[in-house]
Amino acid sequence: MDKVVWGDYAWQPFLTTLARLKKHPALTTGQFVLTAAEPLIQAAWQGEGGNLYGLFNVTAEAGLVQAPLPAGDYVDLLSGATVSVRDGQMDMPASAVVLAYAEALFLQPFHPPLLDFHLPA
Repeated sequence: MDKVVWGDYAWQPFLTTLARLKKHPALTTGQFVLTAAEPLIQAAWQGEGGNLYGLFNVTAEAGLVQAPLPAGDYVDLLSGATVSVRDGQMDMPASAVVLAYAEALFLQPFHPPLLDFHLPA
């Protein structure tokens, strides 16, 4: 474990947010599902203690992206900004968003080819 030396520096508020987020029940006891890798990485953590959906833009692309969340306005747990989902679409985040949602979703897992390997018999 790497201890964080808390102080008054530029990244301290963001690191505090991440430290709180990692204790969210969906992350500690929920089931992880990778749902997409392009045009951005999408993943969910679902469990009895809550549900989180993350979208991670690693390409710096912009535009609309499909998101399997119910229509509505969500609060990004990383920045506090409001994120709107309409008709199964939302704006791609510039970097990343993590959204909490109420009801567990039936999500189709994404299986990346690099992780789909078979061990020799």
